[in-house]
Amino acid sequence: MLQFNPSYRGKKVTDSSSETEVETETALPVTSSPSIVSFKMLSNTLSTQFFQVHAPTKRIAFYVGTSTKVSKVQEWIARDIGLAPENQLIITIDGVEVKGSDTAAAFIEVDIQM
Repeated sequence: MLQFNPSYRGKKVTDSSSETEVETETALPVTSSPSIVSFKMLSNTLSTQFFQVHAPTKRIAFYVGTSTKVSKVQEWIARDIGLAPENQLIITIDGVEVKGSDTAAAFIEVDIQM
């Protein structure tokens, strides 16, 4: 994405000798106008949602999709921390208990500071 040639920056360059897309630092001959992919990649990165867990020993975050259940996150906590799901108490910042059948994405806090 950060290529030396300014006309290729933020774009994916296709090598004319093969059908595969190649990201390179050199100026390759472009068969067609390269498409800008940096904004799409940045948008995907910034829209990624993480479910943050503050455990007694550490703080961890898990990537969650729109349909990921809290019970799945509890399995990940058991794997990474070693605390069985039946011994976990997941609560929000406001003190509301989160159930395993709830969708994890519903408890993602959006913190925008300007």
